[in-house]
Amino acid sequence: MKTEKKITQHVQVPTKIRDNTNTMNIGEYYMYSWLKFFDGPKGCFPSQKVLSEKSHLGIKLIKSLITSLADKGFISITKKGRSNYYEFAKYEKFQRYSMLFMKNNVLTPNEKMFLMYMQQYMYLDNTMHEGRISFTVDKMKEITSMSNRWIYNVLQSLTDKGLVTKLMNKSRDTETGCNTVTYIFDLDQIGQNLLFKQVTKNTEDIEKQKIINKDFAKQLSDIKKQLAALLKDKMIENKLDSIITL
Repeated sequence: MKTEKKITQHVQVPTKIRDNTNTMNIGEYYMYSWLKFFDGPKGCFPSQKVLSEKSHLGIKLIKSLITSLADKGFISITKKGRSNYYEFAKYEKFQRYSMLFMKNNVLTPNEKMFLMYMQQYMYLDNTMHEGRISFTVDKMKEITSMSNRWIYNVLQSLTDKGLVTKLMNKSRDTETGCNTVTYIFDLDQIGQNLLFKQVTKNTEDIEKQKIINKDFAKQLSDIKKQLAALLKDKMIENKLDSIITL
């Protein structure tokens, strides 16, 4: 399977996979990211021991997650000698995670799982230094399928490390009547800031190129119309010359 040429050092994890209604749970999502971490020109074939060392998950859990990913069609596994080679199903929409984030040893596996799974719901400020989420814990529970206690513990741990700031809003939740909360994530320390900036720049460059292409297409169309008019005039002129000659 061909690997894509990387713009910067990052891994991609699909948010939607083509022709597959299955979704990854939070653990599978995390394990998929580590398989992509080792994907390269010669393929993806990390040992379970190496995956355990990098992800800080037990080998038994890693085996279970990889089997589940294969069963759901997100990856395929081919045995070559003593190694397992992993190939990835095609996908269209994805989230990017920087190598700096993946290697960030300040973050625990649970914290990384949470940040990765919730990233697509973050609102980014203009400077790309902060990511904001204004969901209730119940909503985050619904998204991650993890318990309230698990989410509370992760958010508290991230807060204690200075990676998350909790902002109480004046607005109230329609169901509970309690003040809503905005969680502000420090993208610099998490390791996603530079990647978000580059993705934004690339998006802006693409939009600029689209405008240039559109202008070029219009100019080309105008030139074709002018050529057609000239050819038409030339044909008329030739006909007149032939009539005069006769």
